[in-house]
Amino acid sequence: MLTRRVALLQQYSCLKSVYSRKATEAKVNPSDLAFPAKTRLPIPKPKSPKRDPFVKEFFIGKFDNEILAYPEPQTDERHREFSEWLKPIQEYIKTVDAKTVYESPSFSAEMRERLKELGVYGGRISYDYDGIDLLDSEYLKLVETLSVVPKVGMNLITTNNFPVELLKKSGTVEQKYQYLRQIASGHYVPVTCANESEYRVDPEKLFTTAVLSDDETYWSLSGQKTFIQQDNNANLFIVYARGQVGGDRRKLENTISAFIVDKNSPGVGECIPVKSPWLGSDNMFAVKFDNVKVPYGNLIGQIGDGVDTLEEYFLSDLVFSAGVYIGILKNYLNALIKNVINNGMYDRESVQSVISRTAGSLYAMESVAYLTTGLSDLYEGQDLRAEKIIAKEFCSRECIERLQEGFRLLDTHICMGTYPLEHVMRNHMFGMQGDADLKTYAGLLGIKYAGSFLGDYVKKSRNPLEYPQFVIKKLFGIVPDFKRLYLEENLHPSYQTHAHYLEEAFGRMDRCTRLLLVRYGAQLMTHEMDVQRLSEMTSLIYVVTALFGRASRAYCIGLRNADYDMKVASAFAYKAWHRIEFLGKEIEHGDYLNGNMYHKEVSQRLYEMKNYCLEHPLERNW
Repeated sequence: MLTRRVALLQQYSCLKSVYSRKATEAKVNPSDLAFPAKTRLPIPKPKSPKRDPFVKEFFIGKFDNEILAYPEPQTDERHREFSEWLKPIQEYIKTVDAKTVYESPSFSAEMRERLKELGVYGGRISYDYDGIDLLDSEYLKLVETLSVVPKVGMNLITTNNFPVELLKKSGTVEQKYQYLRQIASGHYVPVTCANESEYRVDPEKLFTTAVLSDDETYWSLSGQKTFIQQDNNANLFIVYARGQVGGDRRKLENTISAFIVDKNSPGVGECIPVKSPWLGSDNMFAVKFDNVKVPYGNLIGQIGDGVDTLEEYFLSDLVFSAGVYIGILKNYLNALIKNVINNGMYDRESVQSVISRTAGSLYAMESVAYLTTGLSDLYEGQDLRAEKIIAKEFCSRECIERLQEGFRLLDTHICMGTYPLEHVMRNHMFGMQGDADLKTYAGLLGIKYAGSFLGDYVKKSRNPLEYPQFVIKKLFGIVPDFKRLYLEENLHPSYQTHAHYLEEAFGRMDRCTRLLLVRYGAQLMTHEMDVQRLSEMTSLIYVVTALFGRASRAYCIGLRNADYDMKVASAFAYKAWHRIEFLGKEIEHGDYLNGNMYHKEVSQRLYEMKNYCLEHPLERNW
């Protein structure tokens, strides 16, 4: 017993030293600065080589224990100076009247100028083009800060993330110099124009064209686009259209390309509000392009690059949108706590449960979002597609569930003067559109990754007569259902028991992955409900990993209220463990016992009848 105690204390000391070490920082020569040093943050930590994709590895039974050491992407000096840079933004956004912002279709001129002065629009732009070059974690914190008024946070993501990233990655030097500097200063407000209807983008139904002139000096752009903006001041469009060279008018998918179009160009129509059931008529707009002459050099990348960048368009904002959800729920929880105290409801156990669950969800949302951005900041070219999808889908789902749960405790007029809940809920519900597809996509990414590693296992399991030795080992337990991961070795000693829950959940998820691959083979891709169950199990394991890593770090370095970090993380992990167990049993039971088959049959009948066809409970057949 004494030996075990000594070992745990040594482990605790080792973990503490990992989190409290000082990072060495490179020195910057002032003569190398493109603009005054006061606008430049200290150089961040150098990125480490790319690791294997963390979440995708779950599907082949591998868990990278080192990820339990919650990432610290900033050096001490950069953390201090970033906090100083962010402080005036935090102070300003607290003075903004959220109700006024939501009731107006556009931000006030004073607000726009103040955001420009604070350098908000240069967050994603490098120093070379007068930006601040924030890390992903820092930019997420900026979005979260501005989301005290959710509309402002959403506006920053819409206008400042994908257009900037597209130009940084695929733009020419001339395009970067001409546009990135102007975006950083707030002169240009870009918006992406990919949709041609009120619904989602479909490359096969993209009819906007860009025809190259005979002298190859400009493109003639024609078509109509719809787009969303929180502040009605977009003046630079990133337009997706089918490039036509040499008179080729065939609508081929591989000709989809992105073009930079200035709003003041002749032929660009006015932005007309479009009525949306979720957004009203203040945030969705349609714009028409009538033979707009776009300079040849305004093509981003090459003809046909648009299909690849469209995928990046959908994925680029995912993790940063989590910052909006975090901002919404944090301010909502603060208002909820005040309401409960003012009404003397704080002693009721049911109320305490709602407050605690909301705090737990918020803690989990923060943990998974900043773990994802931390991995991006620390590892070069890290594959984080699955992690970003999980962060967005989990945060949006938890946010809406906690908002709905808390509404039962609210007075009729709570916060309506300072916190426009109706608009927030409407925008949030709009933001959740397509989340079911995201959950499916995350699952498919993992299954595709597993297919190349587990092919031999599936082959032997589906052909027992050809591999009797393999089957006998499985029957007699010689091949274990899952191996020990020894997760407790990478966590604070207080987590010895809790690590077992995470380990067991991981083993169950690994077992279900193999079961589904053996049961369906390549047809698993078509069994969407089982894919979504597997995806949710994966999501919860990733979230619990983030929780344990963050709480363990907080306790090791002695953060304020660290003991409550541990309690909140443990409570959420216990709930997640039960959910994973339930999902695993549904997968093991198969389509008839978990209801999948009945859902298919009922929906098919409703499709045939084209409406709800079940008889009213008062109806008779005599």
